[in-house]
Amino acid sequence: MKSTLFIVAALIIGGLMPVQGSINAQMGQILGHPLRGTLMNFATGGVFLLVLLAIAVGFPVRENMMNAPWYLYTGGLMGVLFVTTVLVLIPEIGTFRVLAAAMVGQLLISALIDHYGWLLVPITPFSTSRIIGLGCLLAGLYLVHR
Repeated sequence: MKSTLFIVAALIIGGLMPVQGSINAQMGQILGHPLRGTLMNFATGGVFLLVLLAIAVGFPVRENMMNAPWYLYTGGLMGVLFVTTVLVLIPEIGTFRVLAAAMVGQLLISALIDHYGWLLVPITPFSTSRIIGLGCLLAGLYLVHR
């Protein structure tokens, strides 16, 4: 039951990605550049996050932040690259194509991370069904872009 709720939550939040991408693309166009749209995405998200932290859990302790490995700080850089790329590509090829390609890319890399246990995740080795599933994803991406 718990895992079903987690899957439903992931489906719902995943459904927000095309909405967010389309909104951010419009903002980038209105503001005259995709990076300006990205700035607004992170500025409004940052303000919302500050409010949540202040209300719910408090701010991180400096010592904990200093002990984190350097590569853990690259997540924000990847977020900027992702949001900006989506902002640039949606007006060119549409929300469906952009997010279909992004989703397949996410799943391919996720499969590698799980298979090798990179980034301290539990190892889930490739299986025949996973490999077939990845092939189906690639075939689906091809069909979406035809």
